Amino acid sequence: HDKKTCLAEVRRLIGLRDERGRATVQSQGTVQRDGYSVEKLLIRREGDVPTPALLLAPGPGQGKRPATLYVDDRGKRGAGPQLDQLLRQGRIVLSIDARGWGETAAEQYRVGILALHVGRPLLGQRVEDVLTALDVLAGRGDVDARRIHLVGVRTAGPVALHAAALDERFASLELHDSIGSWVDDVVAKPRPGNVIGCMVPSALLTYDLPDLVAAISPRPVRRRDKR
Repeated sequence: HDKKTCLAEVRRLIGLRDERGRATVQSQGTVQRDGYSVEKLLIRREGDVPTPALLLAPGPGQGKRPATLYVDDRGKRGAGPQLDQLLRQGRIVLSIDARGWGETAAEQYRVGILALHVGRPLLGQRVEDVLTALDVLAGRGDVDARRIHLVGVRTAGPVALHAAALDERFASLELHDSIGSWVDDVVAKPRPGNVIGCMVPSALLTYDLPDLVAAISPRPVRRRDKR
């Protein structure tokens, strides 16, 4: 099948809605640090789970800046030195708590199973959070919307991978210590229950994670693994 047809099936399997609704952004305060600012945000969509976020911006500069959307299963504060490095590169960084992580943390196995029962896998709901955050980032006057980079860390990796495959506004993708394949890393090596948030029922009848990497091409996908 052609790429468009295949990605439409991916959207269906993960339960991604065609209409996500307009996002509103509420600022909850800004702190000035040495050479950059940190603003706490709450991204809302009507009738949905709000997404807490931190927006880190370097000091005043000329023109639009490249940006990074950072998603970590430990929450928006889990990145630590990684965010400092991105700021030193002159990038604006939006680090989010996708649902079930960070401030919205919940018991993952129970929430993941419930999501499967209602036909909207938790992975797909988190992809919606990422794409809504992308809308916010791309709509900023100080961001170069052609140079938005996505980072997915640990079990946020498959979420980021799906988001980048389904939205070409991401210029590139970087995965840190992420599952690389459902067949090789999950089926062949059963993991604890928290991996349920990475699962998509019946997906292996259609695709595995490396197929999404191929769909993202020619945009670059890089991996950084400790092992």
